[in-house]
Amino acid sequence: MRLGLYLLAASATVCAGITLSQHPAGAEHFGVLVRVAGDGNVVSATMDTSPPPQGYNPRPVIEVQSGDPVVVNWHLINQYPHGGIPHVGVHFFVVREKAVGQQIVPPLKGSGVVIDDQFMMDFAKHAEAKGTVKFRAGAPGVYLIRLQSENTAQEFGHEHFGAVDLKVTD
Repeated sequence: MRLGLYLLAASATVCAGITLSQHPAGAEHFGVLVRVAGDGNVVSATMDTSPPPQGYNPRPVIEVQSGDPVVVNWHLINQYPHGGIPHVGVHFFVVREKAVGQQIVPPLKGSGVVIDDQFMMDFAKHAEAKGTVKFRAGAPGVYLIRLQSENTAQEFGHEHFGAVDLKVTD
């Protein structure tokens, strides 16, 4: 029970061969969606790239009160028009940060890490990974909720991610 955020349930489902939409040649390598619901509000973040670590798009912010349930649905889909992408790391985490919009991703070690889940998979053309994480917001503060690809920067020059800032108040 780190930082008062209590993990109620976490599940991840990996699915292959499902196409969400058609993507033209020259489209980005991965589609990313991070949807966060809490306190009657919902925000979504779509694909961004790193470097730079914070990406190019401002992160949406969702505010909840301490004790509120938070539900995160995440989704990563291969949109690479030339086929599969092997050995892709899929990394989902929630970590405390100093301020909303913080540019540097906080270190994923120590008491600031709330959730840190990752796995490796070969993404066939149009393959996807998705998951749902449910927890209760505890200690007031700001937390980064982020889904990112790993091990694709050498081939494509960047990683892919979606991120939301969670602001917990009393």
